[in-house]
Amino acid sequence: PSNTLVEIYDNQIFAGSTPCNNGTFSLKVGLLFGQNQLIATVYNANNQAGPNSNTVTTFYSVLPSQGAGLAPLNFTGQQLILNTPTVFRGSFPGENMNVPINIIGGTPPYALNIEWGDATNQLVSRTNNLPFSEDHTYEKAGTFQISLDATDAQGRVAFLTVAAIVNGQPPLAAASGTSGGSGGTSAKLIDLWPLWTASIAIVVSFWLGEKREKRVISAHPSLVLHHSN
Repeated sequence: PSNTLVEIYDNQIFAGSTPCNNGTFSLKVGLLFGQNQLIATVYNANNQAGPNSNTVTTFYSVLPSQGAGLAPLNFTGQQLILNTPTVFRGSFPGENMNVPINIIGGTPPYALNIEWGDATNQLVSRTNNLPFSEDHTYEKAGTFQISLDATDAQGRVAFLTVAAIVNGQPPLAAASGTSGGSGGTSAKLIDLWPLWTASIAIVVSFWLGEKREKRVISAHPSLVLHHSN
């Protein structure tokens, strides 16, 4: 469906995510050595998942260099893989978005290039494959594609693309920014309304009481008392 997010899983491992616009999507995914079982899952704006797609099975056969002798290949622990959570949500413009990154396999040291999707990129050097994180601040709301590209000491390459959703300005921030304007004045008027009502009621009561007293006195002059010191 249009206006959804598509997440790709390879052998049940997250392999990338991207928005789906006009009913189509396109995403570059790095394959694992050997058999790969690819599944796509869609998520709506409320992060509710739709049904999984059919499984597409493909094989990534690693061949020796041309001219080299045929020898058994070791597929364990040598492939370079990047991993991060599926989709980043809930950030607002001007706030830091924290992106955890795992580098799996390969040979250190590593060089990592992060393209944040807003025409900015960042180069990161790592001497080990311990988990780490990088922060970024987006200046406007929208859906951005974060592209991660890594190389190791042996020239192996890994890449990963993940979607980041930056929401609009939160309502609380907008309300606090107008506290000195018409919104703040309206709130003050609402707070003072009970006091004004009570004041008007007191004035009206005194006015009605005075009129009643004058009417009684004019009807019964003998009720008027004279006092002298």
